[in-house]
Amino acid sequence: MAASTTQTRTKQPLARKPHASFSAVTTLARWRWRQSGSLLLLTGLGIMAAIVIMCTVPLLSTVTNTAGLRSTLNVSPINRELQIDTSIQGLSSQLIKDVHNQVDPVVQQRLHPYLTNQVQSSLQFPGMSILTPKPQHSGDQLQLFASTSPQLQAHISLIEGKLPSATSGELELLLTRESALGMHARVGDMVVVQLPYMISPTSQNTRNTTVSMRLVGIFKPTTANDRFWNGSSFQPTKAGEWTYYNGLVSDNTLYQTFDNVARLTHSQATLITSPVTLHWIYYINPTSVSMNNLDDFSRQMNLVQTEMANKYGALSLTATTLPPYPYFKQVKLSGPLVDSSNSSGILGQFRDRISIARIPILVLSLQIIALILIFVSMMSELLVDRQADSIATLRSRGASSSQVFGSLAVQGLLISALALIVGMLLALPLVNLMAHTLLPVTDQDALNLIANAPLLALIAEAPYALLAAGIAVLALLFTLNRATHMDVLSVRREAARTQRRPFWQRLYLDVVAAIIALAGYFASLYITTISSGGLLDIRTQTLVSSPLALIAPVFLLIACVLLFMRIFPVLLRWGSNLAGRGSGAASMLALAQMSRSPRQALRMTLLLSLATAFAIFTLVFTATQAQRTQDLAAYQAGADFSGALPAPNTIAQPPVSVQGWQERYRQLPGIVSASPDYQVNGSTNGISPSLTLQLEAVDPDSFAQTAAWPAQSSTQSLTTMMQQLRVADEPGKIPAFVDSVIWDTLQLHQGSTFSVTLDNASLDVYVLGQVEHIPTIIDNASDTANGQIQAQGGILTSYIGLNAAYQSVIKKQDTHLPINHIWLKTSDDAATLGQVRNALTATPLRLGGLIDRRALYNSMENDPLYLNLIGILIIGASTALLLALVGSLLSSWINARARLTSFAVLRALGTTPAQVVSVLTWEQSIIYLVALLLGLGFGALLSYTVVPSLAVTSIPPIAAGTFGGENAFYALQSLLPTRIIISSQLQLALIALIVICIGALTMMIRVVSKPSMGQALRLNED
Repeated sequence: MAASTTQTRTKQPLARKPHASFSAVTTLARWRWRQSGSLLLLTGLGIMAAIVIMCTVPLLSTVTNTAGLRSTLNVSPINRELQIDTSIQGLSSQLIKDVHNQVDPVVQQRLHPYLTNQVQSSLQFPGMSILTPKPQHSGDQLQLFASTSPQLQAHISLIEGKLPSATSGELELLLTRESALGMHARVGDMVVVQLPYMISPTSQNTRNTTVSMRLVGIFKPTTANDRFWNGSSFQPTKAGEWTYYNGLVSDNTLYQTFDNVARLTHSQATLITSPVTLHWIYYINPTSVSMNNLDDFSRQMNLVQTEMANKYGALSLTATTLPPYPYFKQVKLSGPLVDSSNSSGILGQFRDRISIARIPILVLSLQIIALILIFVSMMSELLVDRQADSIATLRSRGASSSQVFGSLAVQGLLISALALIVGMLLALPLVNLMAHTLLPVTDQDALNLIANAPLLALIAEAPYALLAAGIAVLALLFTLNRATHMDVLSVRREAARTQRRPFWQRLYLDVVAAIIALAGYFASLYITTISSGGLLDIRTQTLVSSPLALIAPVFLLIACVLLFMRIFPVLLRWGSNLAGRGSGAASMLALAQMSRSPRQALRMTLLLSLATAFAIFTLVFTATQAQRTQDLAAYQAGADFSGALPAPNTIAQPPVSVQGWQERYRQLPGIVSASPDYQVNGSTNGISPSLTLQLEAVDPDSFAQTAAWPAQSSTQSLTTMMQQLRVADEPGKIPAFVDSVIWDTLQLHQGSTFSVTLDNASLDVYVLGQVEHIPTIIDNASDTANGQIQAQGGILTSYIGLNAAYQSVIKKQDTHLPINHIWLKTSDDAATLGQVRNALTATPLRLGGLIDRRALYNSMENDPLYLNLIGILIIGASTALLLALVGSLLSSWINARARLTSFAVLRALGTTPAQVVSVLTWEQSIIYLVALLLGLGFGALLSYTVVPSLAVTSIPPIAAGTFGGENAFYALQSLLPTRIIISSQLQLALIALIVICIGALTMMIRVVSKPSMGQALRLNED
């Protein structure tokens, strides 16, 4: 019987069926949902917020970058043009078709999806000697420009007569009034020219024939400098004794005329002695280009260039031998979209703008995501803490850890899956709302990327959503796994006094972060050192140094946060011991409770401090970025308006005086002050290589009142500098201030002299002092070529001093340097500003290369790439305040609910309700005070270390030409030191955080005071 009993006891238990285990897990999950569904829902909302933001940032960037790309193409019709210039040494209808059939497929095959149906074609025929009417000189020639009648009509204004007919039996001609007068021709007259042509392709022998044309009209170009005319003004031009005239004809009748000449030699085309140039202009459709296909568009553009170069690159326009049919001499691809050997096209420049703007956007996005994940992690821990007793009870009653973990994991996975779906769907309307709010109306067609293909937008954001959900789920499962291995005893031990060290303390991650911060600092210092030595060009320096400069402060902040988490429990224990020696019971109990279990206090302090720091950083960065935009606009314009004066004088003629120019422009309504000056480029003497420079000779009496001089340009005020220039007296020398490039390169000091070459004259400069930068001069656009630094320096002097030194050198007292530039200060009234802009662009006082500071600032402020950054900042500030609100209220509520029994015990032991409230107030006040102080410290650290590296200058396409070449764009990123601006909204944000803390404390007091002592001391499920 005993053996039978033993045998029965040693039998293996039957394996539990899989469906029974799954049923137990789901049943347990439903039961736990009823216990903590609201907290789990809030955790899901945090995960959803992370997913929404994780999807919103790339989608918003795609939309705004697309808007920026399209605005780059739309800012000027030229930016949408792709021009092919083909030089051929023959002409006939069939030859033109054959040339078109060879060239056009190269473009259409690659770029057809991006092209409009509009193609402009024209032809320029070389000059032919005029026979009738009899010219003044036998060498006078007529050059022909041919195109279709509709295209001609779109670009000319007919003054007299009619347009050339494409079906007329004779060649019909249009001339400008000046050309008709010079040729002594009137409408209806016949114009006869002499055409030399070659007899055969293998023979260099030529014959002459005549081409007759009837003058049918007088015209003028609709606009000056129309690219359709390929640089021709149609005005008579002199070349020695000869005069060259330009006329318009129909291309179809011109081809028929040359077909007739070709029949004389039984050739496929009329072979001419000088090449004919065919122009084809293709137009890009901006709405067909977006960030989604920019890589393909750029690749196809490069392939077109490559195929053109491979097929026609060996041709030479100057070759003496006639090429085979169709007699190609040259095929050239040009336009703003085309890369050249010296610079990138507008697509490459736009990519540069994106690469610069992407750095702050990426950093801000990572900070936002990190803050949300901290919130999700905190919610996960609160969820576990809320269920810790129940989990331990289940374990004590026989539930396995896998069953408990499975039930909690099912809840987490379901809520995460729901958050994933809802978050991805909510991201689309959020991006739509933000883009409608941020982008100008003219750029909102970029939203068609989402409206026309929402499914593609969802697919595009799916990887980011899955990444955010995956990280959140991992954090949740990690916390749940740790909790499911705890029984009742371990839970109560952990609640009484924390024993387990966090993993980051065991791995010394705070030390690792500090080491990375030091490594980043030294790497950034090394890059700066080699850049100043000329080993890196300005482009590489900008793209490399900015990200490296962010490593040190970011990891320093991480190290500070981890260090605080390490020493905070020690500080609490020290405070508890100190409070125990005092007479205050409330402070002693509060600090004793916090020191025994600091995890809740640490968690709350960390969330609030980081939210405060990020809110401060966001507001400071926004204000700093806005100020930097104003500084750069003022720096590039130099005044409210600036530009080259009309009808530049020459040195041979007495120019208009300073006072004369001032009187002319002060008469314009809205002009407050005017300051003419003389600007010239030159170079230094006596050093190798010489340093190129730009000199500005200003009027000291009016310049300080007129110029917009950023504070970072010099340590001295502009008024003080003008006073020094006014009183400086150095006979035969130019008293001047030099910028840091010249000062450092020539190793100058106050009172030094050096020699420069200006207007072919060698002049000595006497140095009055140094300024960091001279507005309008991009003096750090340095580059490295053949191991030598190429940079441009700046000199600021007075016009009177420069003119006197110039007269002394050339020994001519009656010779004056011509004033060629002016600075204008205007009122802010919108009506008068409109009048000023009209006067400076469409009257005899119009300025060349006009720079409007206000228009420049507005275009920079409305640049889609800049607005993308503003959108990310809005998301960041809103997220920080929202998480601080939700996190503090929820954590306070759960903490108060969990400690109801403890407070009831204190009440049972004789503690009054006021004393209980005092204990709670002490605890929360310590948390909030430490969090706010840490937040202020972390915010200041981020603001003063990260903001200068993140502040970017994204030049809008309308202003791209204003800022100079490709290197100038990169130079602008570090041209002026960034001024840290404390936002006026920062005080409001801090007040909002304080109100949130007070609200959380009030809620805790209500939770603690509401239940009765008997209700709080009831036995729980145990």
